[in-house]
Amino acid sequence: MKKKIIFILTIILVFIFYSQNSLQVYDFEQIKNISIENNLTLKNYENQMNLAKLSYDQALANLYLPSVSVSSSTNIPFDSTKSFSSSVNLNISKSIFNGFALRKAKDLAYLNYQYKKSLYEYQILQTKYLTFKYYYQYLSNILQEKLYFEILRINEKRLKEYKAKYDLGLITELDFTSLALTFSKVQVSYENAKNDMELSYLQLKNFANIESDFEIIEQKSINKIDFSLLFENEKIDISNLKAVNLLSFAKKYDANYLNSLYLYYQSEVNLKYYLASLFPSLSSVFGISYSGMIKDNSLNFNDPSLSFSLSISLDLDSLFGFSSKGIEKKVLKQEYENAKLNLLEAENDLLLSLETSLKNLILSQKNKENAENTYNYALKGYNLAIDAFNLGQISASSFASWEEEYVNAKITLYSAILSYVLNVKSIELMTGNFE
Repeated sequence: MKKKIIFILTIILVFIFYSQNSLQVYDFEQIKNISIENNLTLKNYENQMNLAKLSYDQALANLYLPSVSVSSSTNIPFDSTKSFSSSVNLNISKSIFNGFALRKAKDLAYLNYQYKKSLYEYQILQTKYLTFKYYYQYLSNILQEKLYFEILRINEKRLKEYKAKYDLGLITELDFTSLALTFSKVQVSYENAKNDMELSYLQLKNFANIESDFEIIEQKSINKIDFSLLFENEKIDISNLKAVNLLSFAKKYDANYLNSLYLYYQSEVNLKYYLASLFPSLSSVFGISYSGMIKDNSLNFNDPSLSFSLSISLDLDSLFGFSSKGIEKKVLKQEYENAKLNLLEAENDLLLSLETSLKNLILSQKNKENAENTYNYALKGYNLAIDAFNLGQISASSFASWEEEYVNAKITLYSAILSYVLNVKSIELMTGNFE
C-alpha cells in the first residue's frame, strides 16, 4: 500500500513538473493575432484614434445642441420678521450664427479623426508585417544555429581523432593545424549564430508583448523544415510593375504623406473659414425663472417669468487690413501655400521610396538566384568531397573546408530567400495589400 501511494505521488509530481516546464507553442497566425492584440505601439495608435473620435463627437454636440444651465438661489434676511426668498432659473442658449466657428471646429475635428484612423489602420498592417519579419527571422536563425551546431559536433569529434593521429605521427602538423583552424572558424560562426537566434527570439517576444517563454510550431519538426520551400507562393511579377502605378495606393498608407495631407487640409479649412469669421456673430438665450417666498414653513412660488435675448457682436478689427485680423489672413494664406508645397514634396518622397523598394526587390531577386546557384555548386562540391574523403583522396581539413562552404552557402541562401520575401511584403505593405 505504501509503495502504491509513493508511486501515485511520483506520477503527480512528474505531471506538475512537466506542466510547469512545458512551453506554449504558437504558429505564425497565432503570433500575428497576439501581436495585434498586445502590441503597445498599436494600442497607442488605437487610443489616439478613439480620442480623436471623442473630440469629433464633442464638436458635433457643440454645433447642433444648445447649452442648458440650471441655477438656484436662496436669500436669508437678518431680520427674522422678513420671509426667506428663493429662485430657480433655467437657461437655454444657442449660437444662431457665430461666423461658422463651431462648424470649423467640427471640420477640423473630423479631419483629425480621419487622419488618426488612417494611421491606426496603417499601423495594423505594419504590425502584421513586422510580425512576419521577426517570426521568420527567428526561424531562419534557428535553422542556422542548428546547421552550425551539427557541423561543430562533427568537427569536434573529427578533431579529437586527428589529434590522436597527430600524436602518433600518422598525419603532419600542417594537416592537424589546418583542421584546427577550420574548427575554430566554425566555433566562432556557431556562437554568432546562437547569439543571433537568442536575440531574434527576444525581439519577437518583445514585439508581440508575450510575457512567458514559448516555441514556434516549426521547432517541433525542425529536421523536416526546408526553408527554401516555405515561401513558394510569395512571389510578385515585377516585369510590368512601375512605381507611378502604385502611387495612388501607397498614398493611403504612407505615414509621412498622410501627415502632409492632413496639414494641407487643415490649412485649407483655416483659410476657408477665415472669411466667415469676419461676419458678425448672433446668439440667443431663452430663460425660465421661478421665484417665491418661504413663510410659515411653506414655499409659495410666483408665476414663472420668461426671458428671451439676442446678442450680436462684430470684430471691428477685421475692417482694417493692417490689423491683427488682416495679418492673420496673410499668415493663413502662407501656411496654405507651405502645406501645398510640403504635400507635393511628400508625394515625391513617396514615389522615390516606391522606386527604391522596387529596385531593392529586383536586386534581392537576383541575389536569391545567385545564392541558389552558389548553393548548388557548394552542395555538389560537398558531395564530391564526401566521396573523395571516404576514398582517402583528400585530407580531413580539406573536407572540413568543403563542409563549411556548404553550410555557409545554405545559410546565405536562407538569408537571400528571406530578404526577397521581405521585399515582396514591403511592397504589399506600402500599397495596403498585406494580409
